[in-house]
Amino acid sequence: MRLSIPLMLGTALLFGQCQPTIETPQATTAQARVGANLLTLYPNGIPALAKGINLSSWFGQGANPAQYGTRFGTSAFTQIKSLGFTHVRIPISPTNLFDEANPGVLKASVLTSLVTGVDRAIAAGLAVVLDPIHANGDSDFENKLANDPAFLPKAQAYWTAIATQFASRPTDKVFFEIMNEPHMAGPAGWYQSVQASLISSVQAVAPNHIILATAYDWSSLDALLAVTPTDKSVVWNFHYYSPMVFTHQGASWVTPPFLQIKNVPYPSTPTNVLTAYNAATDPTAKNYIQYYGSERWGAAKVAADLGRIVTWARNNGVLITCNEFGVYKTFAPATSRKAWITDVRKTFDTNKIGWSMWEYDEGFGLVTYKDPANRTGVVVDRNIRTALGL
Repeated sequence: MRLSIPLMLGTALLFGQCQPTIETPQATTAQARVGANLLTLYPNGIPALAKGINLSSWFGQGANPAQYGTRFGTSAFTQIKSLGFTHVRIPISPTNLFDEANPGVLKASVLTSLVTGVDRAIAAGLAVVLDPIHANGDSDFENKLANDPAFLPKAQAYWTAIATQFASRPTDKVFFEIMNEPHMAGPAGWYQSVQASLISSVQAVAPNHIILATAYDWSSLDALLAVTPTDKSVVWNFHYYSPMVFTHQGASWVTPPFLQIKNVPYPSTPTNVLTAYNAATDPTAKNYIQYYGSERWGAAKVAADLGRIVTWARNNGVLITCNEFGVYKTFAPATSRKAWITDVRKTFDTNKIGWSMWEYDEGFGLVTYKDPANRTGVVVDRNIRTALGL
């Protein structure tokens, strides 16, 4: 159900709007987005969303609060900009910023660090995608959104508070992403109606800022293909990790067989996966590896796979972006990781799809540190920088 603007504003007042006083710059003048067709405004894509990197655990679930204000300082954003990126995406666990008892008031200590970080990024010449419902796993926040109608006004108040806080930032520098990878079970079609309501909440207070929407079922490409988008004033976002046997090999958080999937090459053939196949003892893992080899993944297959979403976007007259793609590097051959990222990124660039790699400095990361404990002495993976075309 899409709530009317007056009702949403009433909801915002009900849950309070007393935010900490933080000096904010005035927003630049921009053409109103509400009701506009973004593809008409940006036929070649939105420049600020062209090339991005995820700052994955800065404000994520389980992040150490002690590093909120220090993990990414001015020099870090200057370096990210110098590498050739146009934006950063900041995933935020709602547990860090959201107070269910007072959802219209963001947690002050976290908000202060977030505002400082966003302003540092903007000062360095970067745009920022704010992702404040980056709920991992079986999220209580998402479960309530899916199954408790009384929780939706609280989520609306939360988004209203965030959009109000950042509405004064330039419209080409701050973008609002409604939700990351929705997937919790609930009534049929729950996410479409919830997303529409949250979009309305944002637009009520930040009508000129661009919003990123997605599809239920982990923001996957196939899930987005099943959507018939009626709102063309938003950017439709998907995540791309196909094939998972390659991109998530050895990942402990997927399913147990993935722990035995290691040293899997890309591109794939029935013969070049045999070493990995023979090393695995779990029958399911062996089947996954064998099937991956038989599919012969390579540049042509990646281009054909992504071509489906290109066609979908063209047929529906909407802008699309991919703000997560990458390879878990612990067990992936380095040359294969470079090849996959190259093929995916080239396909995005050819089709004018903005992208954001997952991620900067952790398991899928672009950089490592000479002093990991203090995150100092940045070492950029030159192979991955080349793969990203930077």
